[in-house]
Amino acid sequence: MASRKYSNKIAAWHKKLCAMMSLDLHDEPQKTLENSKNIRGIKEKMTQILIITGAGIFGFFGSMHLIYTFFTSRLDPYDLSVKEAMQGTSLALTRETTVWKAWVGFNASHSLGAMLVAAFYIPLALWNFTIIENSLWFTWLPVIIGLSYLFLAKKYWFKIPFVGILMATICFIGAAVTI
Repeated sequence: MASRKYSNKIAAWHKKLCAMMSLDLHDEPQKTLENSKNIRGIKEKMTQILIITGAGIFGFFGSMHLIYTFFTSRLDPYDLSVKEAMQGTSLALTRETTVWKAWVGFNASHSLGAMLVAAFYIPLALWNFTIIENSLWFTWLPVIIGLSYLFLAKKYWFKIPFVGILMATICFIGAAVTI
């Protein structure tokens, strides 16, 4: 009898607490399920935003690099005699091209690689996110790409691409660990 009285008091306190919080006792499991779905939805959107942001950074830098390669002299050597020397000699690998043509081609293909990351991951994150979510490969591939480019930027390039790639890689890592 005492335990019944005690459980009735607990039920009454629970009812008052739920009333104070404006919860209906019968809807409690449903609201908990809805909150859980909302949290998952927010987490998924945040992950999508991180992937899109990281891929967008890659796309921006790749596009700028391609523009600099073909439409400006920003990637030309400062000393014009170096450019002339590059145009006048071939690679040890083959005489079918010059060092200058190889330089332009390497820069262009490098740009296209960065742009491909954006062209692949932005639509995938927007319209087929479950592919990324359900695949370790598609979850961690942008992290691997980002870390690879980050290594190259640190070792061979300069500050601006390094910082951009670092930001993109942080986005990719943040997305991967939340999936």
